[in-house]
Amino acid sequence: MLFRTLTILVLVLFATACSDKEPSNNQPDSPRYIKGNVSKPSGEQIYFVPGQAYYNETVPEVMFETEEAAQKAGYRKSNAGFVPQKSAPTMKLRLIKGNISSTGAKIYHVPGQEYYDKTDAEETFETEEDAIKAGYRRANHDSKSTDRSESSGSSGTAENSEEPNVLVLLLVAVGGLALGVLLSNICYWRGQIRQNLGEAAVARALTSRFVSPAYHLLNNITLPVDDGTTQIDHILVSRSGIFVIETKHYRGTIFGDRSESNWVQMFFRSQFPFQNPIQQNHKHVATVMKLLPSVPSECVHSLVVFTGNAVFAAGTPQGVVVLAELDAYIARFATAVLTVDDVYHAVGRIECTRYSISKQTDVEHIAYLRNKYGDSAPQSFADESAVRLWQRRTNAFRTHRRGSSAGDISGRY
Repeated sequence: MLFRTLTILVLVLFATACSDKEPSNNQPDSPRYIKGNVSKPSGEQIYFVPGQAYYNETVPEVMFETEEAAQKAGYRKSNAGFVPQKSAPTMKLRLIKGNISSTGAKIYHVPGQEYYDKTDAEETFETEEDAIKAGYRRANHDSKSTDRSESSGSSGTAENSEEPNVLVLLLVAVGGLALGVLLSNICYWRGQIRQNLGEAAVARALTSRFVSPAYHLLNNITLPVDDGTTQIDHILVSRSGIFVIETKHYRGTIFGDRSESNWVQMFFRSQFPFQNPIQQNHKHVATVMKLLPSVPSECVHSLVVFTGNAVFAAGTPQGVVVLAELDAYIARFATAVLTVDDVYHAVGRIECTRYSISKQTDVEHIAYLRNKYGDSAPQSFADESAVRLWQRRTNAFRTHRRGSSAGDISGRY
């Protein structure tokens, strides 16, 4: 979910920036030789064409390609006469604009460069050599590149309005996607490790204390039910009874009792509600009892084990133990209530009925989740990390049902 959100955000920003950028034109601007100037005394807009008197002495405020363009902009042609024809061939045009930027850099622009027309010249030159001799350097805008350090201050050159560089935007987009993948993986592995730590700790405690042949431990059991499937963390089968165990790995403070349908985890200043695990485990117990009709109901025990460092605000409810109390709780059931045959029959029955621990086990889960949650559910369980991350973030049902039936919420891991 985090990865998808970051990806969409990066793509939207990138598309917005690209849409604001004017279409690039790789062809250089057509040379503009007609000088537009505003007369100081009268404010009249006048343009000069090459060959007219005063053309070389005029510092243009704007340049035009044609006289028609100048007239459309409100300029009129100067009444100055033309230089005699014999001197025209020796006339040189001062079309190179020299400008001093806000940083003090002396930069010259030649016709066809990106900001030539928008630059107010402080000096003009006939040749680039003349500009270089005067201490100017050429502007870096031959290929429409941007250079904000060259933007002019008081002279009013328009380089401050440069568009974002597409390469930079691409790098930002790639970096954003990489960051999204990294954060998504971190969130998944942190939750996955926390979940696996709790279940692994319970399995380790049970196998170290309650060993075969007196005890048989089954972990991560997925069993079919009438309207779907249900997943059970641990089933411990022994002559002293069958223990159906739900594991919760939590930190912080837990508020809730047996009668409440929802409990609350308080972690720092945040609150996280989750379904009462005692009631959640009732479904698991009922499934086991239906699978083993020959086992008396009083021989099947529901147990919720909290790992981690969570504490209960009002004391630990009945039927709930912390990991350190697990051995002592099961050891209390010392009386044999099942025969050896009963034990082997129960283990065999569960092993034959349970779904194999593979991606195929989740086929019915996918159908249920897609039916209930629509496009927000994962498309498949091929990517286990995406599935687990989605289940944790949406409080997905551990007991998956079809149709409109409710399920048991797995809570937060």
